Amino acid sequence: MIRVISFLLGLMIFSGLVGGYGKAADRVSTSATASPSQATPNSGQAGDVPEARALSEKVKELRKAGKYDDALPLAQRALTIREKALGPEHAEVATSLLSLGYVWFGKEWWYNALTTFQQALKIREKVLGPEHPDTAASLRAIALVYRVLGFYDRALPLAQRDLKITEKVKGPEHPDTADSMDNLAWIYLEIGAFEQALPLAQQALRVREKMFGPEVVTSASLNTLAQVYRMLGSAAQALPLAQRAFEIREKILGPGTSRNEYTLRLLGYIFLDLKNYPQSESCFRRTERPRSQMGLVELYLETGRHEEALMRLARLSPSPLYPLQYKVQYYQCR
Repeated sequence: MIRVISFLLGLMIFSGLVGGYGKAADRVSTSATASPSQATPNSGQAGDVPEARALSEKVKELRKAGKYDDALPLAQRALTIREKALGPEHAEVATSLLSLGYVWFGKEWWYNALTTFQQALKIREKVLGPEHPDTAASLRAIALVYRVLGFYDRALPLAQRDLKITEKVKGPEHPDTADSMDNLAWIYLEIGAFEQALPLAQQALRVREKMFGPEVVTSASLNTLAQVYRMLGSAAQALPLAQRAFEIREKILGPGTSRNEYTLRLLGYIFLDLKNYPQSESCFRRTERPRSQMGLVELYLETGRHEEALMRLARLSPSPLYPLQYKVQYYQCR
């Protein structure tokens, strides 16, 4: 099937049907990843730090709701306040940098996210030490960006180091340890080490279910474990996990939100594996993201609907490939 898709894509490129990636560069901001101000701590501005903490809490709420555009100016403001009041190498500045990095991450501005996370790690390693759990949280964030970009050789040692530190300091039943396990499980998934991913995904789910119950973070672990089972060839075990994840997300986040699209796409592929083509098509059609549309192409090819597969490809501009998007942003920001 992959060969057929590759042939169709090649045919489309030859026919001039596939567009370019120029829009990726339009999304880059060069100002917010500049180096932190080198101002020294200003005791006169120390009273502004509580405002920065309040802003950071608001940023958390907005990120949780997926409102990254609203969160961005608040995260930038909190960082500016802390830098001026505390100096550029204070632990709270690193906290603001991590918060801002996750906003960039949510907006898919990979270069900004990566460099902001790296700044936070540099401060935390210097101020808190290499074995501190906050240092581990910065390692986790950087590994997450590399994972999304497909740079697994860079992501893996960072994620392994993160888990080693977090599990040692906070124990195997801590939510942060579950975050580390989930991230590392995904990297193992991406490199085909499914047997190594399985116990990590199982433990992360156990911890999150115990600590949080049916919350969004638990649904993320359900998705991870479902994907592991799917890649191990057990779609029947994957299906109830993904269905439960989708139920949780729809209940909490509401129907139709873009934050449910990954689970819908996962369900589409699970139903495709199970040869339940009507259900698979229904899931893929409920989201317009390019990766889900590629799921429809695979479905059409498997069911002999080759003309529909070609027409679907012709209507799609390729989704911005994350590594390419990162490179565009990198050169734009230099």
